[in-house]
Amino acid sequence: MQWLRRHGWWGLLVVALILVFFGVTDIAGGPAADPAIPLGLTGQTIEELEAESAAAYAVFDFHTRSNGWTVVIFGTLLAIITLVPYRRGERRAWRTMWVLPVWLAGVAVSYIIAGVEPDQPPPPPRSPDRSSPCSPRRFSSSIAGVTARPTIDSRMHRPRVRRA
Repeated sequence: MQWLRRHGWWGLLVVALILVFFGVTDIAGGPAADPAIPLGLTGQTIEELEAESAAAYAVFDFHTRSNGWTVVIFGTLLAIITLVPYRRGERRAWRTMWVLPVWLAGVAVSYIIAGVEPDQPPPPPRSPDRSSPCSPRRFSSSIAGVTARPTIDSRMHRPRVRRA
C-alpha cells in the first residue's frame, strides 16, 4: 500500500493527460473525432446528419469543439493539481481530485439518460473500449489514484532552497 501511496499520482496524471489529448482531438476534428457517438445516439452517420440538417450539424460541430476546449482545460487543471499540491500530500488537493471519478461517472450516466439506438453499440464512454477517456479501466485507475491518498515523502517533494 505504501508503494501505491507514493506512486498513485502517476495514474491520475496519465488520466488527466489522456483527457487533454481527447479534448485536442475534439477541437481539431469536430464530430469526426469520434463517429461512434452520433451513430450510437441517433443511428445516423455524421454525413447523414449533415445532409439532413446543415444547421443542426453546425450546432453539433460547435458543441463538439467547445466541449473539447472544456476537456482540455479540465485535464490541464487536474494535471497541475496532481503535479503540485497532490504530490505534496495536501488534503484539499486530495479532495479536489475526487472530481475526476465523479465527472467520468457523470459522462457515462449522461449517455444512459440520452439513450442509445437499439441496433447500435453504445458510444465509447459506455463501451469497454480501452481507448475511451471514460473506459472502465481509466475510471478504475482514477479511483485507485484518488483513494491512495498521498503521504508527504521527502523523495516525492523536496523544498526549494533560496539562494542568496
